[in-house]
Amino acid sequence: MYFLDTDILIGHLRNNIQAIHKIQTLLRRDENIYTSAVNLHELVKGAYLSQNPEKNMEKVGILLQAIDVLSFDKQATFISGPLSAFHEKTGKMIAQNDLFIASLALAHNLILITRNTKHFESIDGLQIERW
Repeated sequence: MYFLDTDILIGHLRNNIQAIHKIQTLLRRDENIYTSAVNLHELVKGAYLSQNPEKNMEKVGILLQAIDVLSFDKQATFISGPLSAFHEKTGKMIAQNDLFIASLALAHNLILITRNTKHFESIDGLQIERW
């Protein structure tokens, strides 16, 4: 089971061949594919910052037909809280959205697919696959 980070979703929306190929491969293998409400927020924000929000929101809607969206849940909060505190105490801050994304992937035992590996590599137990 896989969790798609915002960068691969944006890649797909921008017709990046590697992103499209990766997602299509997962779908052909009948893998369960997830993203989160946090990632969706980033996509919607990006669409509304673009030159053509309506067109880009339509693309987001089409993409989401093949992907389940996870809400930030209680289980993830009990992972994100200690992770956030640990990283703050050690001075190795992680952006809050990335922390929420990682916590959801951990809570649901999902492999995070991203190119932003540096954002997540300090999180113990998180499975990361580069696209």
